[in-house]
Amino acid sequence: TAVPVTKPGEFKGKIWVVLAAGGVDWKNYSIHANLYHAYQMFRGNGIPEENIIVMHYDDIAYNTQNPSKGKVFNKFNGSDVYYGVPKHYTGEYVTPDNFLDILKGDEGLSQNGKWPVVNSGPDDHIFVYFIDHGSH
Repeated sequence: TAVPVTKPGEFKGKIWVVLAAGGVDWKNYSIHANLYHAYQMFRGNGIPEENIIVMHYDDIAYNTQNPSKGKVFNKFNGSDVYYGVPKHYTGEYVTPDNFLDILKGDEGLSQNGKWPVVNSGPDDHIFVYFIDHGSH
């Protein structure tokens, strides 16, 4: 697994998760579906919502080409992986600078409370999942 393994009672820190998806528009459906699935997986394994930061364009669920409005699936006959996914950084706020500032715990972003950032300490673990395919 990607999450560090420790003995019960040994780990004293927090686990932070940063999920970021590049790609815009319907052609990038699978990129976003995989990110939403990752969110559901971490929540299902007990990572608190306040420790998961999500960056995605959020243009798939209600895209005009989506036959299941408001839902996203990452496998055939699977469940809706979009349900409950936060909208921390979406649209124009999906930028390289914001991504780096999230990881650095930039206080300028977090001052108003809307923009979560990693607020880690020396005993914390941070998992970063960035998915894209590298085109323009």
